[in-house]
Amino acid sequence: MRVRAAFAAFALWAPHVRAQAPQTFQSEGRIDAFFARTTTVQAAAGGAWALDPNVRVVLLGGLGSTFASGAGEFSARADLLARYVLDPDRTQHWALYGAGGISVRYEARPSWRGALVALVGLEGPKWGTWTPFVEAGYGGGVQLGFGLRRARVAGR
Repeated sequence: MRVRAAFAAFALWAPHVRAQAPQTFQSEGRIDAFFARTTTVQAAAGGAWALDPNVRVVLLGGLGSTFASGAGEFSARADLLARYVLDPDRTQHWALYGAGGISVRYEARPSWRGALVALVGLEGPKWGTWTPFVEAGYGGGVQLGFGLRRARVAGR
């Protein structure tokens, strides 16, 4: 009898705990352009896990083309970044954030290479369940990007 009562209490209580738990994962899709010895344009997707209200760990993967001497060649990348959000409670319409980390990139020439990345970005207001963003930074060349992130239920 006690087991049934405990199970019933847990079954009634568990949905309330899940509903109150903060959203910890945020997916995103983006387009990035890199300007260095060559020009690269990539589509990328990934996600961010919240460590606390201000800090996210971001993992991205991208595919695209690198243009050297007018010809496009396959390129790819994987980024591991930490993003620091200055307005985690979404009190401003547009919010500034900074990000930094490492990137591993593949281009037909010179093949695989690594880069340290530093970015500054602006995250905009919610568009339904998505939030637009723009970024600029440096990591083996100038990097410009824009995209959409899944909007968090509460905050940024």
